[in-house]
Amino acid sequence: MFVILIIAVIAIGYGALKLAGDGLLDVQRASVGISTLKTSSEKLLQVRLALGSYETLFSVSKQTDALLSDAQKLLVESNADFGAYASGSFESDVERSLAQAVARTRPMRPLKWR
Repeated sequence: MFVILIIAVIAIGYGALKLAGDGLLDVQRASVGISTLKTSSEKLLQVRLALGSYETLFSVSKQTDALLSDAQKLLVESNADFGAYASGSFESDVERSLAQAVARTRPMRPLKWR
């Protein structure tokens, strides 16, 4: 009887550890996706800031070519980050369709400034 009780406790413990491990893997996968999207979003905001600065400085006839090249580099990095997210696995079909919709509207190849 004691051996059966020990085996039952071991089996329950193993099952609980398996569930906890699977849950941690799901959390890790989700946090990587969120981190990648956050990084991509931050870089897009930096691109918008650089382009706004370019527009302001251009209107007062200041030399601002470096701002455009910096914005281009950030845009390429942001696209790479989003591409890494979009190529990953998704939890649901809704998330997959939203990522595909963003990918269709987002320019994924480098833009020609001049």
